[in-house]
Amino acid sequence: MTNYAPTTTTPESTPSGADTPRVADAARDVAGSVSHEAGTVVHATATQAKKFASQVGDELQEQASTQQHRVAEGIRSVGSELSTMSNASESNGMASGIVSSIGERADGVANWLDSREPADLLHEVADFARARPVVFIGLAAVVGILAGRLTRSLASDDDQASTPESRS
Repeated sequence: MTNYAPTTTTPESTPSGADTPRVADAARDVAGSVSHEAGTVVHATATQAKKFASQVGDELQEQASTQQHRVAEGIRSVGSELSTMSNASESNGMASGIVSSIGERADGVANWLDSREPADLLHEVADFARARPVVFIGLAAVVGILAGRLTRSLASDDDQASTPESRS
C-alpha cells in the first residue's frame, strides 16, 4: 500500500492576482464563442426546418392535385361511357334520357374538379358542411357505406382469384 504525502501549494503554483483577470477574460471569450455558435446552430436548424416543411407542403399539394385530376378523369370516363350507352340505345325512352343526363352531369363534375385546386375544393366542402351540416353528414355516411362495400367487394374478388378452386 502506498502512502501519499499531503500536497501543499507553493506561491509559484498559485495564480497571481494579475493572472485572474486574464483567466476571466478568456472564460468570457469562450462563453461568448459558445453562445454565438449555439445561436448559429439554432438559426441554421430553424431555417432547415422551415425549408423542409415547405418542401413537404409542396409535395403534398402536388400529390393532392394529381389525385384530384385522376378522380376527374375517372368521372369523365364514366360520364363518357354513360353518354355513349345512351346514344347507342335504339329507343329514346325515359331510361335513355336519365342515363344521358347522368353522363352530362358527370362530365360537368369532372370539369368542375379540373378547374379547382385542392385547397379551393377543401374550402368549398368546408363551406358546404357549415351551411348544411345534416346533408353533409348524410352524404358522408352514404359515401362511407359505398366505399366500405366497394372495398369489401374488391377484397372478396382478390381472395377468390388467388385461391385455386378444388375440383373433384
